[in-house]
Amino acid sequence: MVGILEALLLGIIQGITEWLPVSSSGHLALAQNFLKIEQPVVLDLWLHVATLLVVFLIFHKELLNVIKGFFTFNPKNRDFMLAVYLIIGSLITGVIGVIFNDFFVNAFENLRIIGIGFLITAGFLFFSKHGKNNKSLNLVDAVVVGLVQGLSILPGVSRSGSTISSGLIFNARREEIAVFSFLLAVPAILGGFVFQFNQSGFTIAIVPLVIGFLASFVVGYASLKWLLKVIYHGKFHYFGWYVLILGIITLIVSI
Repeated sequence: MVGILEALLLGIIQGITEWLPVSSSGHLALAQNFLKIEQPVVLDLWLHVATLLVVFLIFHKELLNVIKGFFTFNPKNRDFMLAVYLIIGSLITGVIGVIFNDFFVNAFENLRIIGIGFLITAGFLFFSKHGKNNKSLNLVDAVVVGLVQGLSILPGVSRSGSTISSGLIFNARREEIAVFSFLLAVPAILGGFVFQFNQSGFTIAIVPLVIGFLASFVVGYASLKWLLKVIYHGKFHYFGWYVLILGIITLIVSI
């Protein structure tokens, strides 16, 4: 049974790592492996809901514009096309998640796979600095980002790190790919919530659940606001050094 301190710790880890390009799933998997904290599925679900609310809070204008733009059914409307790209990216991610679900679930207990995941993230981040930051998002970007987001279900592969980096590598503008990546997180997190909901059961006391939820929300808000500044200043790739070192350490420990 997860207590208050464990829930607080997991909430902080989720809040920091969900948006920073360092892999929340990888860090939570390490916490469970080394701290021996058995995280109930219901707590994991609600920690993700907390960080999802952060996206709604920060990007509510962009999200409303996309929804309104979609119902114009006008390909010349930029918000309509962004909605289409989000649907395409989400469908690709969903198919990958369903097909490889068993592999992804088992990977959480394999430190070697987690370590490799961190190294993959580092590679994405390092290559992202070579992007020219001069192109609007297009269909190819949506497909690539959707594929990469599917890969990021693997623990150690950062969702934000891989999706934003892939857009930057394809020369997308920093502001556009950042917004696209975080809006793309909405259906991904909701899909994961629905997919796992029947497995959850209410196996945690309400107080630890609330503590973890609030910690994830507050810390997630602060980390996302800070990350956006890092992206807009072209320093996103700096996170690669942290993930590279963490990946090497994880692989050494797994031997």
